[in-house]
Amino acid sequence: VQYIAQEFKTIRALQSLREKIRFENQEEQIKQIRLLEEKSRMNLVNILDGEENLKVVQKEQEKFFNQYILKD
Repeated sequence: VQYIAQEFKTIRALQSLREKIRFENQEEQIKQIRLLEEKSRMNLVNILDGEENLKVVQKEQEKFFNQYILKD
């Protein structure tokens, strides 16, 4: 449950940051987006008790996406 909550929190925050991007501030906003992504990734690693567990979950997500979302 914590993993999914963290992913949704990250998605909402990224959407919010994306909406604020303007030509004048695009470099700073992109840096903020990258920082948020890295912080979120570290939170997911902590939630799942390690990098290897995160990789396993991401592989399963990719498999699900390819099998059920991208099916021909």
